[in-house]
Amino acid sequence: AEGRKQSGAWSESLRQSPQTPWFTNLSQGEVGTWLWDEQERIPNGVYKLYLYGNSAEAISVSLHLADDSWTPFTPALIPAANNGVCFGRIEIGTENPASLPANKIEMRVKNVSANNIAHFDYIYLAPRAYVPGKININTASTEVLQALPL
Repeated sequence: AEGRKQSGAWSESLRQSPQTPWFTNLSQGEVGTWLWDEQERIPNGVYKLYLYGNSAEAISVSLHLADDSWTPFTPALIPAANNGVCFGRIEIGTENPASLPANKIEMRVKNVSANNIAHFDYIYLAPRAYVPGKININTASTEVLQALPL
């Protein structure tokens, strides 16, 4: 998230090498905004979005949509022992009304941690697997149908 912060009271904090800096906030309810734009060359498509911070410190997230509105903040997202939490499926630059703008992610992160301390480190986008072709659900085996993405 370094170099992507646009606004907010989250301060960049250095950590021991080899770790990169991350953002810290000490006041519950504070919001920061981050932007990954065309310079990052994010391909349009469907992804699973993961956020990384510090385990057991809750954050809430709102995303900027292509229609220039913002999603409501999520319920508290609490990173696991690996410091990551899955936000879920997002679409970037698609025809879906809930899509984010083309080649861009703008995100608000809110500190909702009970102990007032929250950290935000980085995001990870996992592209949805693309399998070309069609499957006839009337003749496909159970194994094939169970392997399909939701």
